[in-house]
Amino acid sequence: MIVRTLDDIVGTDRDVEAPTWRSRRLVLAKERVGFSLHDTVLYAGTKTRMWYANHIEAVYCIGGTGELVNEETGERHAIAPGTMYLLDGHEQHTLAAHTELRMVCVFNPPCTGREVHDENGVYPLLAEPDDSAPIPSAATPATGTPATGTPASAANPSAASADSSADASADLPAPSANAPTDTPTNA
Repeated sequence: MIVRTLDDIVGTDRDVEAPTWRSRRLVLAKERVGFSLHDTVLYAGTKTRMWYANHIEAVYCIGGTGELVNEETGERHAIAPGTMYLLDGHEQHTLAAHTELRMVCVFNPPCTGREVHDENGVYPLLAEPDDSAPIPSAATPATGTPATGTPASAANPSAASADSSADASADLPAPSANAPTDTPTNA
């Protein structure tokens, strides 16, 4: 389990700033969970053109107002708290922040934290150095006990560490062939 606060991120390499936005990357590719999670602020009065040619992004507005423009179709959408948009077709888009916008963003494949928009607004597809290790899936047992029956803390003493940013994901068991494919959540 990883527990992290926004205060843990501020001022670190996970706190990335550009002229029109600031993104605090709470979950990145190195956590090996198959997505990244960002708390992003777009500055009032700015317009940011983006194109995630290599990623799918879901965005949920939790503060402020603005307008999303699909640059391919000209469609315009009001953005306000409670609005979600999904860039499932790699749409080129512009986000205009009428006031400061605060967004929760999820990327798949996950961002590494090193990405910067290029001249076309695209994030390059970067991978962590050890990209060959399997990414745990929702079907992975959530018991904290590896398939061998050894508690995770015994298999990896750092997993029991009080350091909430410890990454014990490499010690997760591989999904079993008879594991359930859907895991209920309390979302």
